[in-house]
Amino acid sequence: MPAQHPSLLRISFTLIATICIGEGLIMLILPLFGPMSVAATALLDATLLAVLMIPIVIWRVTNPAKQYITALKTEKSKAHAREDHMLSVLNSLALVKDNETGTHIIRTQKYVGLLAYRLREMGQYVDCLDDEFILKIIKVAPLHDLGR
Repeated sequence: MPAQHPSLLRISFTLIATICIGEGLIMLILPLFGPMSVAATALLDATLLAVLMIPIVIWRVTNPAKQYITALKTEKSKAHAREDHMLSVLNSLALVKDNETGTHIIRTQKYVGLLAYRLREMGQYVDCLDDEFILKIIKVAPLHDLGR
């Protein structure tokens, strides 16, 4: 059996335990309402279970998931900032070499962007030429002459 992520185990355990405990409590509470039809019993059972489960699921599943997603977005943002900084440093090295190299790099960067957007407009490589990818290749285009 493949190993599961601890978060998935926590979610599974929370849901199963909440349902089991909730149903146990409901079995104790239902007789207090007296005799009811099967439909009324099922409705009351489902309502009581929802009342018990919703706060626990929010506390043990939803809130931690939101925190995880927020932390993930923060780390992704930091990674993009580091990547941008690294690219700007490498591009600066190439620009410093000489003026012709610097203007060539800027022209190449513009050409790459124009070509990528035009290819997408023409229906070519539409599955991979989204805005994020095009911006990334525009950023790295100046590196094509880094070793020169």
